[in-house]
Amino acid sequence: MSARHHSTLILLLAALLAVVVVGLCVQLLGPLAATVTGLASHPRRLIPELDYEAWHALPVFDERVKPLQTECMELVRQITGRTRYAGCDPVGLVLAWRLLEGKPGLADWETEAFILCDHHELRRTVLAEPSEGGGKFVSPKQLRESARFDDLLAEVAEARWVHQGKAHLHLSTLHLKAEEVAKRLALFDALSGRQFTRLHRNALVDGRYLDLRDLAEQPGAPPEAALARFAQSQGVQPDPLRWTTLAGLPTPSWFSIGELAAAEADPNRWRRLLDARLVDDPR
Repeated sequence: MSARHHSTLILLLAALLAVVVVGLCVQLLGPLAATVTGLASHPRRLIPELDYEAWHALPVFDERVKPLQTECMELVRQITGRTRYAGCDPVGLVLAWRLLEGKPGLADWETEAFILCDHHELRRTVLAEPSEGGGKFVSPKQLRESARFDDLLAEVAEARWVHQGKAHLHLSTLHLKAEEVAKRLALFDALSGRQFTRLHRNALVDGRYLDLRDLAEQPGAPPEAALARFAQSQGVQPDPLRWTTLAGLPTPSWFSIGELAAAEADPNRWRRLLDARLVDDPR
């Protein structure tokens, strides 16, 4: 065999070997690639894998009676900017926030970045975002630990008090965006069953910014107990999901899980709840 024929044979064998190797790679790595693709496109398991469809049509009250699915879509959109977060059923999200928050083995929503914060300057100055990029979401923990976020809300509260309906004329875009994000955080806390929203130093209670130094009974005393007493004395129960109604009244009176839990813990609370409803609708 001539050297030329020998070289040609080697090239043919090399080409055949390359085809075989490529075929083996496709056969062996194809399923792995499909698995990786599937994992990338599959929503993260932030909520239990349950069939939530049976919950969708349950009636709840929020200004009007509506299906639970509709209400949850609106609530999730207010907090995250979209009706579904990470592909999760909005009903499953709200149920997880309200009933399963803090349970072991499930998502830690306090550290999960899901609250919409689409204003770059707010993320950069308040949360010390290191780059021009970054996501549009922040976690409750980031907001609670931000001293600058607390300061911005204090400035907003002062402007609202001094200028009333014209406060927006005296506030920067940064202030107004911080106020929007604070409302999202407060809504999440309300859905999670919290009576107030804790910030770095102070708190939000029923939409009001409170300087906790004004609530402390003694200088330097921990304000948490005073804050809890204040929220209780004000009858604050911001849970927006009213699930059950009291039958037999001319106008149905709806109650949230938070209201019923508070009434169970404090029997006098039930009387105050009924009195408040009679004031709202004396019929």
